[in-house]
Amino acid sequence: MKRNLEPESKIIRQPGRSRTRKEKKKKSHQHYYSMAAVLLLLAGLLVLAYYQVPRYEKRQVTSQETASTMESSFAYEVRAEQDTSLWASGEVLEQGRPLYFYSLDPALSLYPTLQATEPYQGEYHLKVHLQSENSDGDNYWSELIESRQGDVSLNDAADLEPVELSIPAIRENADSISDELNFGGGDHRVLVSLQAELEEETINHEIPFYLDRHGLVPPQNDKLTAKSQVTEEGTETVMKSRATEDYLQCGYFWIYAGGFIFLASIAFFTYRREHHSEYQKYHRLVAKASLELDKEPAAYFYHLKELIELAVELDKKVIYDQSRETYYVLDGDHLYAHVRKNKTDPIETQ
Repeated sequence: MKRNLEPESKIIRQPGRSRTRKEKKKKSHQHYYSMAAVLLLLAGLLVLAYYQVPRYEKRQVTSQETASTMESSFAYEVRAEQDTSLWASGEVLEQGRPLYFYSLDPALSLYPTLQATEPYQGEYHLKVHLQSENSDGDNYWSELIESRQGDVSLNDAADLEPVELSIPAIRENADSISDELNFGGGDHRVLVSLQAELEEETINHEIPFYLDRHGLVPPQNDKLTAKSQVTEEGTETVMKSRATEDYLQCGYFWIYAGGFIFLASIAFFTYRREHHSEYQKYHRLVAKASLELDKEPAAYFYHLKELIELAVELDKKVIYDQSRETYYVLDGDHLYAHVRKNKTDPIETQ
């Protein structure tokens, strides 16, 4: 007659040892329950730390807008004062030539202009210097050859009084100063500087004309214009999303996260170690074989572990019949069995 017994079957248990195994099992479960409770607590604190840093915050944002633009510019023309085979006296040479020959006795006319996008009231200072400078831009000497100032009212653009310069006279003056100083070094140049003070804004503009060995060298076109922008700053309060760095800078977040990871690691490796040691402990007691049975087992065990513990008590081997997927323990005329059900149980695997 086939008997199906629960794991608590009295025919295969000694009362004292049964209570010991129960106590160990209960203690193991309590260990896991305690660790799970701590992990849940840390997970809750981690979520709390996340929400302690608001998702959004109010920030003062400073913005700059261009309120107006002021511009200083120079136009110039060079007139030939001496007849040559190429140019007649009084002929105007186009702006932008690389060189204006001294043989033309060139006369330089400058036309400074100030303009702004908003109305301004102020004054300007215009100066012309004859200088000698080195390759680093430092002056050996400088002489003021013309200076003027005046009031200016800007609604759009204002043309200032033109500046007339005789290049042969300026060159002669430069040579005279060099002879007087007994110094022939440096590059001679005519530096025209314009400073405009319009209310609280100032614009400074300088353009150089170099006196080469053969003629007058004008400035590059990009130096003929100088701009100054007037900006206005404003602040506004906006809602900004917090960046990830804000969360990472939260100390509580890292404390809770570190504790959670630490305990989770302990729980994981403890679980693996216990199950691995359990597998090593029991699996070496199992042998695979094919049995010819002439009788039914006296009892069926619900858990393989209990069948193996019985085999240890009886000092017997556990036999696994793969064709039946059943474990057996033979003890004289008695046969005990466990039918494999949980194929993911680490004790039953492999």
